[in-house]
Amino acid sequence: MEPERLIAPEELERLAKLLTDRRQLAERYYARAGQIIGQSEAGPLVTVLRWATETPSEPLNRAGVARAAEQGETRSAH
Repeated sequence: MEPERLIAPEELERLAKLLTDRRQLAERYYARAGQIIGQSEAGPLVTVLRWATETPSEPLNRAGVARAAEQGETRSAH
């Protein structure tokens, strides 16, 4: 009987892709806000942009750990 998988690497990778897509959207919003209201007024959006840039790496790292754990379980089962 296989152990229950608590973390699905595919789902984490899908989440990272969604976050990356949203980052691209945030970049467009920031650029547009800079054109409309000026870069200095668009400054608060930098925090959102930074979060959207840094966050996708975490689910990707966790997906890698989950895949490695799965491969280790597969090898030990043989």
